[in-house]
Amino acid sequence: MGTDGADRAAIRASAPATTLEAELQKRVGQADRKGSKMTGIRQLLWSVLIRCARGASLLLVAPVSLLPLAAVAQSALVEAQPLATPLTVVAPAFPPNMSAPASGVRVDVVGTVLANGEIKPTSITADNEQRPFVDAVIDVLRWWRFVPAIDKQRCAPKDSESRFSIWFEGSAATPKIYFSFPKRETASDGGSNWVESIRAPKVEYPIDLLGVEGQVQVLYLVSPDGKVKSATVRSSTPYGAFDYPVLKAAWATRVTWKEPRPDADLCAERTYNFCEVEPRSVSVAFHECRSSK
Repeated sequence: MGTDGADRAAIRASAPATTLEAELQKRVGQADRKGSKMTGIRQLLWSVLIRCARGASLLLVAPVSLLPLAAVAQSALVEAQPLATPLTVVAPAFPPNMSAPASGVRVDVVGTVLANGEIKPTSITADNEQRPFVDAVIDVLRWWRFVPAIDKQRCAPKDSESRFSIWFEGSAATPKIYFSFPKRETASDGGSNWVESIRAPKVEYPIDLLGVEGQVQVLYLVSPDGKVKSATVRSSTPYGAFDYPVLKAAWATRVTWKEPRPDADLCAERTYNFCEVEPRSVSVAFHECRSSK
């Protein structure tokens, strides 16, 4: 089963936001996205908020010398690809006490991927009006996040139309769930082929986010003389957590092009992964940190 011109694979489920993730996102959302520097005693201590089973809060504090090792890895500077792509996919639950027919049940989703990476569905339909399967998809779409499409002239995220499908096979006892998205564009390394060298400040792991893993994809509009004319976050997870150190470094980046130089501004992007060396020390995980090893 499948569709022409589409990639189909088993869903790698991500759990909905945990209490800790929700707390982190709340704190990040309340803070200025430019961030703040830690001073005084906060430079000597770190804290992780843990919700206990009974709902109580426990604040763990440890000296910096006991902190787990962490690293920031960045990709090459490459030409930005304009289409939206899935970033976080949460598997829907198979409707309880139900079985799919032999051909499976396909749920089609049409909507808009917003510039902030959220999906705003306009139509969700299923084969033979199988409403329980539609409801299962609706329940999890709010947790889905996309790397948004970009306006290459502005080198900034934009809203874009999106269509994808989810298949249910088997039964509630033995569920199989698949998804299909339009084929991605072939990755281009055009930007890196033009780059002679990049001069950029080192991005440091924020000390108050040790124990939290994540990723930032940042867009650069680079002029023919190698100056960064704009720097914009395309996507980040957890939302906004690591934006400040990445944007600070992006604005200070200078590019030396190979000859002949580009004759116009180039929209390029770079990805930064913030990963803990010791997985057991992670309280908010990011799957790319494990799969990249």
